[in-house]
Amino acid sequence: MEQGTRLTEAGVGVGIVKSIVGINNREVTVAGEAAHAGSTPMLDRSDALAAAAASILDLESAAEECATGSEAAVGTTGKGDVSPNARNIVPEEVQLQLDIRDVSHETMDRLVDRCRSRLARLQRRRDVETPLERYRDSEPSQMSERCISAAGAAAEACGSDAIRLHSGAMHDTANVAAVTDAGLLFAPSEGGVSHSLREWTDWEGCAVATAVLAETVRSLARRG
Repeated sequence: MEQGTRLTEAGVGVGIVKSIVGINNREVTVAGEAAHAGSTPMLDRSDALAAAAASILDLESAAEECATGSEAAVGTTGKGDVSPNARNIVPEEVQLQLDIRDVSHETMDRLVDRCRSRLARLQRRRDVETPLERYRDSEPSQMSERCISAAGAAAEACGSDAIRLHSGAMHDTANVAAVTDAGLLFAPSEGGVSHSLREWTDWEGCAVATAVLAETVRSLARRG
């Protein structure tokens, strides 16, 4: 399933994937100073959570800037842990986990650089420390033109409209593409809902994509 709405918006039955995004995961530790929420004046605070909130908006802004030149560029702050996490204490430390993706590794690096420069600015403005650590950096994957062409011909033979598109989600196909020719097909997702109990692809959509897959495999097998 596509995990998005591009197929339904285009009114086509099959998506032929051109590339799969790379993923750069980073962790930011915003370190401030714990203080009493009632007796510490606002101007005397080193509030790690307030600084972390600003960094989340900075990542969103930087990703939007990068997205103007790439349909796949995205940046997400998906997890945060606050310490000491008490209502009446100015937060001392916040750990954030970032997810940065694009089909161009150069764009991913540019987005990381923008995050780093904006974190440095936060350090100066808010009197916090903001180390940025990397724990995953996966290269984007390109699908084989041989497989893409075969899938296009197969969709036509099956009477199904198809479009070429990138995958914003990671798939095992990326690992296969590292060692041999690989291709990936998408079936439409209802509402683009994913990672949810409401995730759904109509059986008819599954059947169409499966027919195109089978014809693609037959075509590639005949070519040798």
